[in-house]
Amino acid sequence: MRGPDPRPARAGFTLIEVMVALAISGMVLLAARSVLSQLGTDAQRIEAAAAESDRVSNADRLLRDVVGRTENSTADGARFVGDARAARFVTWCEVPAGWLERCDATLGVVQSGDALSLVLTLSDGELVPLRTGLRRARLKYLVDAGEGGRWTDEWTSRLSTPAALGVEVDDATLIVPLGERG
Repeated sequence: MRGPDPRPARAGFTLIEVMVALAISGMVLLAARSVLSQLGTDAQRIEAAAAESDRVSNADRLLRDVVGRTENSTADGARFVGDARAARFVTWCEVPAGWLERCDATLGVVQSGDALSLVLTLSDGELVPLRTGLRRARLKYLVDAGEGGRWTDEWTSRLSTPAALGVEVDDATLIVPLGERG
């Protein structure tokens, strides 16, 4: 028969066990901090991409609205004219009171530093940047929609407006029909 164990019963953790637990906890916290930091960076990038997408969509909607309301003929002789860098026309613009008023508009491609910008200028002097930071931009005009379409780089007709305006920016083309056709 054996007598009672002379060693006292263990009541806690050894110093080595506590140090190992602290080291593991520290590594887990560092990994969690790294993951949360990456999630924050990804969230900021997604937010910036969403804001840019909204800005581009709103600019395209404004362009379609303003160009789509172009008058085919005006009583005072104002007419649609354009080349590869700018188009000038009479259209109907929304006013803060909630209705449309006749206004002059210029859609232009302007150099801004090393890049190009597509801007819309309205008769009240308001300059609206539609697209910025472009490598390539130009305007073209649809003469005839039959057989795949016939386009020109310049519009000077005193009697009519083009059927559509083509806005080529970098690798994309936005085609906007002009005014009501009946």
